[in-house]
Amino acid sequence: MSISGTDAHAAADPATLPPLVRRALAAARRHGFAHACRPEQGRLLHALAGGAREQIGETGTGCGVGLAWLASGAREGVRLFSLTSSPS
Repeated sequence: MSISGTDAHAAADPATLPPLVRRALAAARRHGFAHACRPEQGRLLHALAGGAREQIGETGTGCGVGLAWLASGAREGVRLFSLTSSPS
């Protein structure tokens, strides 16, 4: 979660964002959730997820942008677990 993190993705070329991330960002915008992780944080999550062998757990806030970055970077067969609170 980052102040204006959702808007920070607007500067990124959409073609460079994983499809799942684009969908999560669209949901965040529709719901007025401004505090998604920033693109650079997302790219770090993407890279770290690639090292997981069995499972990834995360806690999130909002519309799943961080989780989308993790899921996009995870190897096939890695299970993801998320506990996410809804935006208020």
